[in-house]
Amino acid sequence: MALFVLFNFFLAHSPSGVGARSGSGDATFPKKQHFGAGKCCTAATLHRVHRTMSRFFAAFQPLASLPAMLQHASHVNVDRTRRAALAAMLALPATALARPRKKRAAVAPVRPLRAGQAFWLPELSPKGPAVAMVNLHTQHVQIYRNAIAIAYSSISSGRPGHATPTGLFTVLEKRRHHRSNIYNNAPMPWMVRLTWDGVAFHGGALPGYPASHGCIRLPMHFAPRLFSALSYGDAVLVVRQGVEAGVGPLTALAPIDPYGRPTVSAEVMNANEWWAVDAFEPLVPPAPPAPVAAPASSASAAAIAAVEDGGEEAAPPAPPPPPPPLALLACLPQQRLFVLRAGRVIGSSALHSSASLAAHSALKGKKVLTWSGEQWRTMNGRGDVDAAVWRWMLPEGSFSERLRPLLEAGNTLVLSDLPAVDKVHAVAWEMGNTDWQQAENT
Repeated sequence: MALFVLFNFFLAHSPSGVGARSGSGDATFPKKQHFGAGKCCTAATLHRVHRTMSRFFAAFQPLASLPAMLQHASHVNVDRTRRAALAAMLALPATALARPRKKRAAVAPVRPLRAGQAFWLPELSPKGPAVAMVNLHTQHVQIYRNAIAIAYSSISSGRPGHATPTGLFTVLEKRRHHRSNIYNNAPMPWMVRLTWDGVAFHGGALPGYPASHGCIRLPMHFAPRLFSALSYGDAVLVVRQGVEAGVGPLTALAPIDPYGRPTVSAEVMNANEWWAVDAFEPLVPPAPPAPVAAPASSASAAAIAAVEDGGEEAAPPAPPPPPPPLALLACLPQQRLFVLRAGRVIGSSALHSSASLAAHSALKGKKVLTWSGEQWRTMNGRGDVDAAVWRWMLPEGSFSERLRPLLEAGNTLVLSDLPAVDKVHAVAWEMGNTDWQQAENT
């Protein structure tokens, strides 16, 4: 068959015109056609061989039209015809031998951090419950404490075929030294488990793109910090959300609270002043009632009996836990002030129109301020910033009047140049509403 294809191809593309069609459809042959040095054959011989081979291979339907196609090669591109004939011999599609075309350069996805890059800023929010948010599209993770971002890191999530699942998870297990029981005993240092079927944070290699079997790899220098920041039961939100052109994917406000509920809503962002219904209610659980004092003789007898039986006296009741910390977040790009407590937004207000200008002049370089109980101070105690804060960040009015009684020594005010809210918060809101509706239906 291959010989027949080559023979027809030669007839169609002979430089002397052998096999060219005439107006009547008959082939016109010269008297002699040279095939090589010292070799020749007559036109009649060529014609008989061609007719015999055509009859022999007429039964092969796929090749029945090939001689006519090759004889009409004068009307098509010669290189394309030759490639088609060669591809037919090799049982390949005609496009398999086509000239390679230059591939268009792929558009690189938005990556807020380089592979292996991370930032750890615990001073922005020293106390409070922690949550984490992972964006698979931008390949980065953020850790929030008391709803304020304290850490940003690049990641490497699951590659195609082993994609990291999205949704709301909680920390199930933590191990300093761990090895995979699925993938060849691979080391997984600083492991923080999210699912029982193999999805977890751990330290590993970050090539700059999704490359794991479903886990979320962290830079080795950052993995211990995430390990220490998250505790059992802490919420972790995993989303796959793109970003708009010109909008940074890093945010200063957590999209979820410690219970996995969304932190903001349209009302929180649009109202001139907003307070949660329980903003002024004490969140500290009431102390247990004191036990009724027994008579001295009875108490002494009970203590002696307990010691004789090998027991110990009952320990005094533990003191009540400290109140949840309060923190303020001033988002300069979005001109919004958030009051945060226990990882929730309990109050929100529009900032003064000149707040951004004041932050870059009177409060230049001062990102974290602390309430001493009487006035606002910088972290190192230097500089008089109290007047500027009350003038530009917390101007006189109903909002400040209601805020003052809530302030306690040690509370912080963070001035952020990052947006507080982006599309991830909308995803968290939709996810939270869906989960609540399902819970109500069940």
